[in-house]
Amino acid sequence: MGGKLTVLIPEEIRQLYHSLELGDFWEQWERRRLILDYIIAAVNLYGVCGRSKVLEIFYEQNAEATTAEAAKNINSVVVLFYS
Repeated sequence: MGGKLTVLIPEEIRQLYHSLELGDFWEQWERRRLILDYIIAAVNLYGVCGRSKVLEIFYEQNAEATTAEAAKNINSVVVLFYS
């Protein structure tokens, strides 16, 4: 098949997916992925990196992350990683 993957999705599933209200789901997903990348990079760079240091680095390089909602999301990812 020339290396192409073809996936068949039933019409009912397609309609259900399109009816979902995802809102800013993907934006939050990307943000959490970025935070996780920072955590992994910090651990790779320093060997051991505490939660406060990861937050410090992230906030220094991402000024828009200073909103209360963004801080809540960042802390939730950091807590999950360090638990």
